[in-house]
Amino acid sequence: MRDALEVCIDHFIHEQNLAQRNVGCGCAATTVALAQKVGLTGHVFGIDIPASRLDQARQIAPKGLAVDFVLDRDRAWLVKPRLYRLGLK
Repeated sequence: MRDALEVCIDHFIHEQNLAQRNVGCGCAATTVALAQKVGLTGHVFGIDIPASRLDQARQIAPKGLAVDFVLDRDRAWLVKPRLYRLGLK
C-alpha cells in the first residue's frame, strides 16, 4: 500500500522536467520524494529557516538528486515565487 506522501505527490506532479519548491522542508522527506518524481531533468528547492534542519536535509538526501536546500531567513521565497511552476501549495 502506498503512503499518503506518495499519493499526494503522484496527484500533483504529472510530468518530469519541472522545478518545484518545498517551503518548510524540514528534514527533507517530501523534498527527496519530489526530486525523485521530477527526475534528473527537473529540480527541487527545499527551503527552510533553521540552518540546522537544512544541514540535516543535506545529509539525508541521496547523492545525485536534482535538489538544493536554501536558507530563507528573510522569507523571500515565500513572497517571490520567481519562475518556478508549483505543484504543491
